Amino acid sequence: MEISPQHPLKKAPEGGPEIDLESAPETEDSAPMLPLFEEFEPTDGKRGFLESATLKTIEVRTADGWLGPGDSAVMALAIITARKVDRMTSRDAASGQANLLRTMKEVLETMPQPEVAGSSDLGAVLEVIQAEEQGEIDA
Repeated sequence: MEISPQHPLKKAPEGGPEIDLESAPETEDSAPMLPLFEEFEPTDGKRGFLESATLKTIEVRTADGWLGPGDSAVMALAIITARKVDRMTSRDAASGQANLLRTMKEVLETMPQPEVAGSSDLGAVLEVIQAEEQGEIDA
């Protein structure tokens, strides 16, 4: 395979020896993927799945009053992290992928969230029971 003179591996580093192309590491251009296993490269500006879902979550929580202007940094971090997760490839280090997914999970957990259904009801029930028990003890 002939490499053009403009290829970055063809040029010798300034003041250094010419690079041996036979032992040079593969570049993105020289490592073709099998058909149907190409890397997903979002070059058309479309949003990925997680970024779209994150934006929807932010939109709903903002409309419900759970997120406001004071949460701008968390919202921006969630969107940026979601975008990076969407653009992960199989060539990325497994530890880096795991750290990025863990970070995304932690960012979503730090966002203000709606109260779990029934938790306020449970508190009210406990108050009634404790009041009844206190009344029985006083009697």
